[in-house]
Amino acid sequence: YDVARFDEMLPEEILRRNISDTAGLFLGTPYLWGGRSVVNTESTFNVQRSRFKVNSQLTTHTSQLIAGVDCSSLTNLVFRINNVDIPRDAHDQWLAAERISPDELKPGDLVFVSESGNSDRIIHVMLYLGEECFVEALETGSVVQTGTFKDRFHAGLSVLSDNDFKVDDKKVYFGRVLNAR
Repeated sequence: YDVARFDEMLPEEILRRNISDTAGLFLGTPYLWGGRSVVNTESTFNVQRSRFKVNSQLTTHTSQLIAGVDCSSLTNLVFRINNVDIPRDAHDQWLAAERISPDELKPGDLVFVSESGNSDRIIHVMLYLGEECFVEALETGSVVQTGTFKDRFHAGLSVLSDNDFKVDDKKVYFGRVLNAR
């Protein structure tokens, strides 16, 4: 699996900051498994209503547009917006990433979680923001949000390290798709 960089001239520090800032734009976006679209349904509703003067029955339908992202589409879109093309699926993103240790984590790196009972199968990805914080699209019924290792895994990185990064029969891994310069 390849990671394609379209803009090699942007300094890594700026690119990492841009990736973290871009992830913030997705906060509050609904989780939708397989989703890869972000639509502000309220503004869509208002634009259509003002431009086309549609009837109330149609506007009710329009206000129920389904849009959202899942974990891997969130990271995929954040990187693509910043001219870095990574695979769409969390497991494929893991295969494309350089393995790193948690003490090497920088904003813009990825945190992967395996399937319960199968540490070889990655089923979730989060975007690391720094200071043990990340942004993720977790599950149906939730929205893209920030979190901490302590909140999500009931332990900070040092305690997770003591447990070989195993939590509830899952394994946590760390990866980098932005090459250090």
